[in-house]
Amino acid sequence: FDSIEREAGIDPAFYPGIEAGQAFVLGNRLKMVEDRKRFPGIAQEKIEKPLFILGLPRSGTTLLQALLTADPAARGTLHWELLNPSPPPESASYDSDPRIAIAEQQVAGMDKSLLTRHPFAARLPEECGRLFDMTVMNQGTFGSYYVPGYLHWLLAQDFSTAYPMHRMGLQHFQHRHRGDHWVCKSNKHLFTM
Repeated sequence: FDSIEREAGIDPAFYPGIEAGQAFVLGNRLKMVEDRKRFPGIAQEKIEKPLFILGLPRSGTTLLQALLTADPAARGTLHWELLNPSPPPESASYDSDPRIAIAEQQVAGMDKSLLTRHPFAARLPEECGRLFDMTVMNQGTFGSYYVPGYLHWLLAQDFSTAYPMHRMGLQHFQHRHRGDHWVCKSNKHLFTM
């Protein structure tokens, strides 16, 4: 936020919205930490055989992710659960969870030009790299704002603190709704693997 404030050259009237977005993401992280206390089995979940789809933006990775997660044995991170991860989703209500409607409302309010570039829907698989956002390591920030200070800081990171959060997220999502294997996709992995 300091880099946005100092370098981005945006109207300060937008700062409260930016702060609210970051607070929302970090609030989700805190909720997941609390869920690990309420459901101690989350920390025991083993992440086995994850498949990582890597590719540049607009190269077909979203289509490949959708195809590979169509396998009933596969597990992907759906938009609705990344948006509101707490409490861990359950198999019994996975297709009817009330958080799906919240995500549908959010998607309905999105800029339509964005939806032509990247399909969003509550029940579609979405980029697992959004879990990195909970560590404040988000390559999307420098795509949205002119923030060279943040960019230089981020490129100097080895993501050793981000991947444990990624693992924690996958453990969280599979605790009460598992699959045989994970299908993970994000161009953020190109910077970090």
